[in-house]
Amino acid sequence: MDERRHSRPLGGWLAVVALAAASLAVKLWLALHTFGTNDVVYWQEFLATMREVGGTGVYRQIDWFNHPPFMLHALDAMDQLAHATGLPFPFWLRLPAILADAATVAAVAGLITRLPPEWRVDRPRAALAILAAAPVLMAVSGFHGNTDPAMIFFVVLAVYLLDGLGMPLLAGLAFGMALNVKVVPLIFVPTLFLYLPSMWRRLQFFAAAGTVILAGSLPYVREDPQVIARNVLGYGSFYGYWGLARILSTTAPNSWLNQAFESKGRVLALALVALAGLAMNVRARRAPLFLQCGLVAFLFLAISPGFGIQYLAWLAPWVVGYGLHAALAYHATAGLFALEVYTYWSKGFPWYFADAREFVPEWWSPPIVAAELLCWAAVVGILCVMVGRVMLPRPAPRLSVQAVPAPAGS
Repeated sequence: MDERRHSRPLGGWLAVVALAAASLAVKLWLALHTFGTNDVVYWQEFLATMREVGGTGVYRQIDWFNHPPFMLHALDAMDQLAHATGLPFPFWLRLPAILADAATVAAVAGLITRLPPEWRVDRPRAALAILAAAPVLMAVSGFHGNTDPAMIFFVVLAVYLLDGLGMPLLAGLAFGMALNVKVVPLIFVPTLFLYLPSMWRRLQFFAAAGTVILAGSLPYVREDPQVIARNVLGYGSFYGYWGLARILSTTAPNSWLNQAFESKGRVLALALVALAGLAMNVRARRAPLFLQCGLVAFLFLAISPGFGIQYLAWLAPWVVGYGLHAALAYHATAGLFALEVYTYWSKGFPWYFADAREFVPEWWSPPIVAAELLCWAAVVGILCVMVGRVMLPRPAPRLSVQAVPAPAGS
């Protein structure tokens, strides 16, 4: 009896490890045997431009190069590794995301085991197993060729170091690295600031993050900070391919509402995540940071007017904290959507080169639009579940106290 009780948790963790290892192998195979999407072509163009005119020149010549300056150093390292090993550049471009996925599973495992009893959900290891084998991450990390999974790993690591281990300085270093990869983690700043319990911890966290960003941005940020800020902070992604933007641009393309959402939708999304951070942290019983950041990520992507298929990686880790059903709903719809898109862009299966540029202005077919809207509806539904859990938590479990018999003769 005792042996069975102790073997079940161990068996659950072994299953997660086995699935993560199998997923890692599939992603490595894809990275070695495919080219990826046209984003890989763009990264090669960035590299060629950097070799010709220098790192800051990339921002001047390619106004849609929206990556932080640290990625120029990373790009140079990938190119040198490709020449030193003989393995192709597209493999090295995708390897950080592949390794980040495995590390994300480990960090999420640490976070869900540290959730207080009133915030735990049923079958968390099953939800973690879904993350370990997530088809959407196999497609985005193993095939696509961009930095989103690496970026979200550093955010999860920061949350783990901050809320799981109580290390604000190290957490700030991790968060700074996330911002060195992409600026998207800025959506978490209001929640992180309000969650930290004192100004001293806030100073430690954000000073560490700023130091890492500055160190990673040199020397380029010193040469032309204005053009770098314009490119990195001004990028708005592609409108009309996701959720509300899809609905408005399809049903009322010339309406003031559609035009307003296209021009101001990002401001609306940023304002809502800031308000969400405030609402979650003025409460006496606050949700753990892992759950709060999950709500922020889902809220931002649910409202965001811009979209790229690789953005689906932003949500993958957080849904684990909300249980098996939420994880199934997200990963089933996101996996279906991503697999259909990459197959369509690749003009069939198996994949080798998925060139979305051939399908402009409509990136995907009407059946894939249905998969897109289904995925967005799942995101909105899960967001509603998240709001209910974070704002209306279950009461803390009471400790059971055995009755003590009264002394004889009382």
